[in-house]
Amino acid sequence: MTRLVALAAAVLIAAGCGATQQAVARSKRFTPGVVAGAYDQRSAKATRRLGARVVRVEFDIGTPAAALRHSVAAIARQGARPLLLAGFEGRIPTEAEARNLAAWAAEFGPGGRFWKHRRAARRRPVRLIEFGNETSGGYQYGDDSYTDPSYLARAELYATRFAQAHAAIKRTHRQVGLLAQADDGGTRSPAWVDHMFAAVPRLDRMVAGWTVHPYGPEWRWKDKLHRLARQTAAHGASRRIPIDVTEYGISSDDGAPLSDNYGWPVNETYAQAASSLRATVAGMRSDPAIGPRLRLFMVYALYDQLPPRASDDREHYFGVLRHDLAPKGAYTAAVRRLFKQS
Repeated sequence: MTRLVALAAAVLIAAGCGATQQAVARSKRFTPGVVAGAYDQRSAKATRRLGARVVRVEFDIGTPAAALRHSVAAIARQGARPLLLAGFEGRIPTEAEARNLAAWAAEFGPGGRFWKHRRAARRRPVRLIEFGNETSGGYQYGDDSYTDPSYLARAELYATRFAQAHAAIKRTHRQVGLLAQADDGGTRSPAWVDHMFAAVPRLDRMVAGWTVHPYGPEWRWKDKLHRLARQTAAHGASRRIPIDVTEYGISSDDGAPLSDNYGWPVNETYAQAASSLRATVAGMRSDPAIGPRLRLFMVYALYDQLPPRASDDREHYFGVLRHDLAPKGAYTAAVRRLFKQS
């Protein structure tokens, strides 16, 4: 399959990579933000309370651009810029769905139709689109191992669809970059990156940033980020390509024990979670191999899924705010300070 996919992708590479390279060449200024679920009035209120400047919001990759207008407008009204996540959980998109991202770029990118009749103060055009969410992880697809043929084929088809989406966006002449996953999904193997490049050998010329979700303390995030840097560099990818942390969070129910916490204590208080977050950001930014490349740092998530003490499942308590949108003490304060750095 590798040879056939590579031949198909070669045609797409010939279209050129100018827009991507311009996006990569732009400032890599550290840009923190927050991850939202479905963007409704509650999400808008939470965004406003936190002062977030970038909001990551997911839509299925096949969604028509018109269906995004309400959410994009709501985010912009809060003074934030949307980071659009093109999702395709448990599957790989079709070619038509990949090319649909051109419509998103044409509508919401710099100079896009959506912004023409809006006040300049509320124009926050989309500059980046994230292609898929944790597609390199087996949990969505049922792979037993990174050696499974299904896993390797998925990496190749993912890269091919990425190249098709990139080519379509380029034809819109909007300066919208596309983010590719270089997170090895915790496998500690270069298999994902190797097979992306096997299918699309010059993938790095299309990539506006490598995405990764390095949850956990330094002993977890440092190893994962350095693997990303090594695995992409092994294929000749520039070390100037930004690294975009599109999810990072610490679960806390203010001391109540939770099921797990990605290596952090399961019973972290809000104050302890604040200290852990500050240490993580400082550590990543000061790392000589990672800091100069670190761009997006998206905190997961806007608010807790349940009220305090309603569950011991970690997934319910990653919020920057509590379920009722009340502050989580020092943790909320730490995130607000982080957003002021953007």
